Amino acid sequence: MQGPYCDLTNRPLTAKPSTQQSVPNRHKVLLTSLKSLWRGITRLVGWMFANPNEPYITEFRDRHTGQLRWRVYFPANDTTLVFDSPEEVCTWIEDHWWHTLP
Repeated sequence: MQGPYCDLTNRPLTAKPSTQQSVPNRHKVLLTSLKSLWRGITRLVGWMFANPNEPYITEFRDRHTGQLRWRVYFPANDTTLVFDSPEEVCTWIEDHWWHTLP
């Protein structure tokens, strides 16, 4: 016996569009996660084999402006600087860090 709100006899059977559309999105999420994991692994391996006195340079995108920037970490004195162009990084390293090498 069916109640007045449970009559399913006259409803057409249709596929759920959300299920069909979510499969490609799952693939995108998985691919993005795998790319992020790979970047983390390569950074870790690079860090493990890097000379502890050399600067460590990473490229990143500023989340507020969307501008591409460069972060330079100096493990010898535990300082971090951020630059707006690779030319600025090279200039700073040549002027301040390169000359301090033995």
